[in-house]
Amino acid sequence: MAANPELRASVVDLVNKGFSCTEIGVMLSISMSRAFYFAKRYAGKTNPKHHRTHNFNQAYFSDINTEENAYWLGMIYSDGSLCVDLKNKSYAVLLGLQESDKKHLEKICDEIGMEKETILTEIPNRDIFENKTNFCRIAFFSKQMVGDLQKIGVTSYKSYDACYPTKANIPDHLERRFWRGMIDGDGWLYCSEAGKWNIGLCGTENMVISFRAFLTKIDPEILTRKIRFTGSTYEINYSCSWSQRVAKILYDNSSVYLERKYQGYLVLRDKLHRITRSRVSKANTDQLSNKNKNQLRKKRLDQMRAKVGQPKKEKRPLLYLE
Repeated sequence: MAANPELRASVVDLVNKGFSCTEIGVMLSISMSRAFYFAKRYAGKTNPKHHRTHNFNQAYFSDINTEENAYWLGMIYSDGSLCVDLKNKSYAVLLGLQESDKKHLEKICDEIGMEKETILTEIPNRDIFENKTNFCRIAFFSKQMVGDLQKIGVTSYKSYDACYPTKANIPDHLERRFWRGMIDGDGWLYCSEAGKWNIGLCGTENMVISFRAFLTKIDPEILTRKIRFTGSTYEINYSCSWSQRVAKILYDNSSVYLERKYQGYLVLRDKLHRITRSRVSKANTDQLSNKNKNQLRKKRLDQMRAKVGQPKKEKRPLLYLE
């Protein structure tokens, strides 16, 4: 059974960290039998099932009541997945991002209490995925966490049937935190070559409609954009001044976010401030210009009156009736 060096090294590393063959199979997307073969041959041992060596807060998603867990719920809705293997009694929550965002996965490790060393960096098969970049992911093996997420509405096939959680699961004051997680995962915030800013989201029809309804509820003046079907997913996009208003709703005064998208928001916010200052300055200049024009017109009128001997017009005194 052939194995590339990266896969072999990953299996040995996970065995030494205490993961079972079932868990290794889930984390590396290989069969349990293949994980068992590599573990026995290259690591010289296997770990028993349900041998937990990594303790973390398994009840983290049992109650969505903080900005942090509302945000990470949005990330799991977008870039996460549930892996349930009833035959081997394996339950896992997976979250994967591109390799450059590895520090973002370290944030959820700190939040939940998981060792950062469990984050895996994977190199895709270049023969199959020629242009695909390296990615990293982490797995939380917990039946309780999987069950809590399923109660909220996360499914194993969320790419096709994901629906927005009910208000009982996400309070109104945490909605924008959830949607920030969704944008950081399945959304975009960028400036085009033409200098036009865009922010948007793709997903199931229910999720995209719910996102548009959320923005309209927060700011009724936001333009109601059309939802476009791309053939596999639905998407909605806001551009120009509307992108500034949407980004402000999602990222203003936030404590947890994907760093590269937050930096994009800061650039967009500074641009908005410059435009506002420019408009205020222009309005003041126009006001001053009109005042100077009136003064110049009055001065010229007085000069013409002086030439023809017409006395300067004086203001009439006010008469008060007793």
